[in-house]
Amino acid sequence: MPSLVKAFTPKYQGVLLGSKTKELWKFGVFKLKGAQILEITEKPKKGKEPSNIRVIGFYLLSPSFLQVLAKAPLSKYQFEIALNRLFQKNKVRFLTTQKETFSLKYPWDLFQIKEFLAKKMKRFVSPKASISRYVSLQGPVVVEEGARIFEGAVLKGPVYIGKNAFVGNHTLLRENTFLEEGVRIGAMSDIKNSFFMKNSSLHSGFVGDSIVGENTKIGAGFVTANRRFDRGEIFAYFRKEKIPTGRNYLGSIIGHNVQIGIQVGTMPGIIIGSNSVIYPATMVHKNVPENSIIKKSL
Repeated sequence: MPSLVKAFTPKYQGVLLGSKTKELWKFGVFKLKGAQILEITEKPKKGKEPSNIRVIGFYLLSPSFLQVLAKAPLSKYQFEIALNRLFQKNKVRFLTTQKETFSLKYPWDLFQIKEFLAKKMKRFVSPKASISRYVSLQGPVVVEEGARIFEGAVLKGPVYIGKNAFVGNHTLLRENTFLEEGVRIGAMSDIKNSFFMKNSSLHSGFVGDSIVGENTKIGAGFVTANRRFDRGEIFAYFRKEKIPTGRNYLGSIIGHNVQIGIQVGTMPGIIIGSNSVIYPATMVHKNVPENSIIKKSL
């Protein structure tokens, strides 16, 4: 944002963006002295808020901050700890904004960003894409060059199909599905509000409200559960900590270079670390750490 750059003068070692909110207990909140930030209090208790301005995930910091960050203890709030250490020895200011903004702290924050971008999509189909005459394109759909979409496929926009992507026969791609370059989706698949990164593939199955990393290969019959039985909020877990996601629909977050066999299922809010292998016929009930090999149901 230009206003952040203009505010970054030799007097300050950084500029952070904030906005007023009534629900301060949900966010990091500034303690201020004029325009200078003294501290960030993470999720303050009601009545204990140091101000009425919450932190927004836009930061303009000097390169020296990387050294401060490297010395902060590894934890959920490592970034916030490093910022508070920076505030103690340097002047850092804030700016307020009324514009719609998004944080990118947790993987599921990508959904909000993706949905915001999807609202701005306009229909575009590259003349260099190969699309069967028996494909149904509905609403704002973007299909890049080299993409191939086969007979019977239905795309209900907003949907994005990247370069050289492949969509098999009778596959349904529902709203807010993004397939990046080189993604391959096999026949008879159903994908809803999900994001497949470069060169990943799905043989067949249902993927709902999920994120799939780069170069991940998923076998036939894969199913993500994306809702709880009670239809309540889905929680994620990190180092035994229960984290509210704020979402009633959330499938799986799958890392890069994951190999998943046939007939695998995942419960809502599951995180599968990069470079992992999930053997066939596995039901995944809890998170899978990076570089794991899972041979039986979790």
